Amino acid sequence: MAKFLIPAKRFYKIGEVSKIIGEPASTIRFWEKEFPQLKPVKNNKGQRVYSDKEIELLKVIKQKRDSGLTIEGIKRDMKEHKNEIKSHINFKNELKEIKQELENLLEIFKRL
Repeated sequence: MAKFLIPAKRFYKIGEVSKIIGEPASTIRFWEKEFPQLKPVKNNKGQRVYSDKEIELLKVIKQKRDSGLTIEGIKRDMKEHKNEIKSHINFKNELKEIKQELENLLEIFKRL
């Protein structure tokens, strides 16, 4: 399974998301149409911006596609495992927040 690193930010533009998950922006836009769970908002410049939650969902979609599932297969699988996927995404986001807090504490200790 590929390891994706997400930089510490609140929202990401589609180009950044493309680099994070390793898919072209056109694929991400296509997935937005296919998966209603993906709901990026537009910033004041009209650009799509994605939260950590949406990036995690895109990673799930990519991993399922890379494992050989079709779009319809991914939809079916996500519907059947909706709660598990949601829990997984929430857990990963909580871990990311904890990691950021630990890194902040480490920086404070280094200054002492």
